[in-house]
Amino acid sequence: MDKRTILAFALSFVILVGWSLFFGPEPDSTPDKQKAESPAQKPPEEVSEAPAASKPASPPPAEPAPEQPRSPVSPQTDEKLIEIDTPLYKATFSNVGPAVRSFKLKKYRQTTRPDSPLIELVTVNPDNGNFLGVEFHRHTSGNDPVQTFQVEESSITLSPQSAPRDVSFTATTREGLTIHKTFRFYPNQYRIDLNLDVANRSENRVEGVFKAAVNARPPDDKGGYYAYAGLAALLNGELEEVEVEDPGEQKRLDGKVGWIAYEDNYFISALVPEVPAKGVITGRMSPEGIVEGRYLPPATALRPGEQATSHYQLYLGPRDLGIMKDFGQGLDKAINFGWTDIIAKPLLYLLRFFEQYIHNYGLSIILLTILVKILFWPLTHKSYKSMK
Repeated sequence: MDKRTILAFALSFVILVGWSLFFGPEPDSTPDKQKAESPAQKPPEEVSEAPAASKPASPPPAEPAPEQPRSPVSPQTDEKLIEIDTPLYKATFSNVGPAVRSFKLKKYRQTTRPDSPLIELVTVNPDNGNFLGVEFHRHTSGNDPVQTFQVEESSITLSPQSAPRDVSFTATTREGLTIHKTFRFYPNQYRIDLNLDVANRSENRVEGVFKAAVNARPPDDKGGYYAYAGLAALLNGELEEVEVEDPGEQKRLDGKVGWIAYEDNYFISALVPEVPAKGVITGRMSPEGIVEGRYLPPATALRPGEQATSHYQLYLGPRDLGIMKDFGQGLDKAINFGWTDIIAKPLLYLLRFFEQYIHNYGLSIILLTILVKILFWPLTHKSYKSMK
């Protein structure tokens, strides 16, 4: 090896060490539960389809004023909890809202200990709003008390061979709207289908919007220099990170919305409309420290006897590039490696491909390194000869 090669290695080492010392993220003195969790655990494969649209009647609505907390569930409310158990997660749904009260991932734990608690995606309580959902918001109804729905099921259990199962919620509002929400659960997917049907049984014209909302409490470690934790959206085909950090801060984005989500270091909770449509995305930090994301598509007007339907898919699971790519709808764009994206993603796909057959990430990395070395051998060999 000649002097120029040695000098190149030395300069590269000095640059890497200098960057880490002066520009790298500061170490966190508090252990991060999610960092201690084993992100290298291999999630199962997932298939996909598409959901979500409503019956547009007018242009996208103006940005709403910041919402006040909805009336909490009173002690007299007849709340019913529905337990959902699949090979991938354990979830609890409430008929009040309806709302997701708990969503625990079976393949991921808070630390590497086998008895560690499962990762919980729901980080807000009922007083802070629904964790994730879609509702028909009437422009003239104000902040109504949370609606209690009728539901027949009390629990469902899916085995790996089970067919998809539905849970349906039905309610009638004071304005004479019949609302029907159906969630479809799959045994081996992090995807949940959501259909929301609204029928106007009154004698008056009703106008509203199918509002999608996600609420989350940010983790203590928001991702630092190397990762992003917060609201994100697919707007006009491009990833938009909606950063809101200070109480009262609010941001608004307009365009064609593909999905809206909350993501942390390793997991993501996303609302994906079946048909991307122009609308308004708003992000806000509440005084209680809750990140609130809203998607408002074009408004819908219902004359007496008319009905409108909105179709969505929910994704609640790991930020796994392969699984999110299979899900479709551009959800894999939530994983962004910055300016190295064009190189990093193909290498990650290759690494996962090797791991499927070797079942060992360490050996897969070695094999990937050898392959890259072979591919670049003609270039490095030519450069070495030219330096002689």
